[in-house]
Amino acid sequence: MTCASPHNLKARGEPLTPEDLSRHPCLVTNTRFADGLWDFTGPEGRVSVRVTGPVTPSNAITMRYMVLDGAGVALRPNFAVADDLAQGRLVLVLPDYRVPDLPIAAIYPHRKLQPRKISLFLDYTARVLKASPWHRLQ
Repeated sequence: MTCASPHNLKARGEPLTPEDLSRHPCLVTNTRFADGLWDFTGPEGRVSVRVTGPVTPSNAITMRYMVLDGAGVALRPNFAVADDLAQGRLVLVLPDYRVPDLPIAAIYPHRKLQPRKISLFLDYTARVLKASPWHRLQ
């Protein structure tokens, strides 16, 4: 999800299209989207925009505090910003534009006969993720 703090948007204006992000400081992680190229799908189809920012946060906690403090616009997973959005500490930016889903993978040793506890864990995790409120945020 693309989000920013209310005071950031008040000071800099709200981006209406992905292209507007080129005029905003953006917080680019050092992992996903490290090249500063953010992809969106919106009313006109797929669009990519190159963004830059003052710093590159190296972890999720630092990123959260920087976004909350107004350092820039950020792309964050739904679960990472759900509470801040609900409490009004962050605002959804570009609500008509989606970013690519971030897949979640479970890695476990391959065995001819998979232990039941692994199957139960995978089924449970899938149910919880689909039923969670942040799954429906975007």
